[in-house]
Amino acid sequence: MSLFRHLLLRRSSAVTLRSFSFSSAQQAVTAEHQLPPEELHTHVTSLIRSGNLDAASTMARQSAFSSTTRPTVFTCNAIIAAMHRAKRNNEALDLYEFFFNLFKIVPNIVSYNFVINAYCDEGRIDAALDVFRKMKTDAPVEPSPVTYEIITNGLISAGRIEEARDILFKMLHTGHADVTVYYNILSACVKLGNVDKANELIDELKRWCPNYYIGVVSAPYMHWFFEQGRDDEAMECYNSLLNRKCMLRPETCNILLGLLLKFGKKTEAWDLFHNMLDNHTPPTFHGVNSDTFIMMVYECLQLGKVDEALATLKKVGTKPDSRPFFLDVDGNSQLISLFCQHDMLSEAENLFQEMYSMSMIPDMRAHTTLISTYIKADRNGDVLKIINKMVEAGLKVDFVLT
Repeated sequence: MSLFRHLLLRRSSAVTLRSFSFSSAQQAVTAEHQLPPEELHTHVTSLIRSGNLDAASTMARQSAFSSTTRPTVFTCNAIIAAMHRAKRNNEALDLYEFFFNLFKIVPNIVSYNFVINAYCDEGRIDAALDVFRKMKTDAPVEPSPVTYEIITNGLISAGRIEEARDILFKMLHTGHADVTVYYNILSACVKLGNVDKANELIDELKRWCPNYYIGVVSAPYMHWFFEQGRDDEAMECYNSLLNRKCMLRPETCNILLGLLLKFGKKTEAWDLFHNMLDNHTPPTFHGVNSDTFIMMVYECLQLGKVDEALATLKKVGTKPDSRPFFLDVDGNSQLISLFCQHDMLSEAENLFQEMYSMSMIPDMRAHTTLISTYIKADRNGDVLKIINKMVEAGLKVDFVLT
């Protein structure tokens, strides 16, 4: 490989990438075998799943030099997202520059959301705002509700609540009235004790989201009342919500569940959980998700109620059209870790084997938690079995056994 191409492929800064012309980059293409885009995507995502992000990044970068088999935007997004999840934000930003600015691959809304998120996580809010503004003026796609959520969260974290509020109101004029953005900004106002601004937001929320506003409003006010020791007012707010008979999404109900459990309202929390199960009538309405079950199982295990925790996993609503819920890969992987942390190794092993039998590969944390548990139990043979499973599944084994 030439020195020039090596420089382009290494993890360099955006300034370094800009110092080379696109025509020069094209000249760096060699006669190496180029994978078709679909096969390239499969290889890159396989490397990502195995935890080998450096190899995935190199493969994706190399393919950009081809004039016929360049990576699709989906492959570019996959490696950028992986870097972001690994908190390697500078490398995620470099890849964005490499693919979309240097090699002119056309980004989509997911691409923009990742780069804005990476800038926010790095505390570079003004850079994130620049990308956000350019989206609205020059990009081929419009900001989505997720984009607004990311940028407003970044502003809130930086203490720039007024700017977040301004973006919220601008969002309304685009037809996006996302309740999550309202919730985040409302929570920030309530936390700071700025009731006047919070009430202004509530009035706007009633206007734009009449079907959801009460659930979004209740949670931050409940939290604030609880923290002030004003439990009666917190529960009055909660009961007002129940009296409205609202069909709330799991994301909102999970926040309420967490508050009730945190502040000792156990009976009310279990009542809410059972009500969520009753309302779980897919495909018409999804009343629970994996986080709901993990939260309630964790509550049982913290109290030493193992049998109740296991029974909770099997609970179904009592309405005629209620349906059972099955944890996804992430939920089951979390469950394995929870079992190990609470001395339920046999249950963790059974679930681990069951997942593999159903072609559901547990995540890296589930594997390493089992390995740590086996090491503590001096079961070295089982440690090696898990490592072999990881190798067979293409997961990266990059830890040291002690």
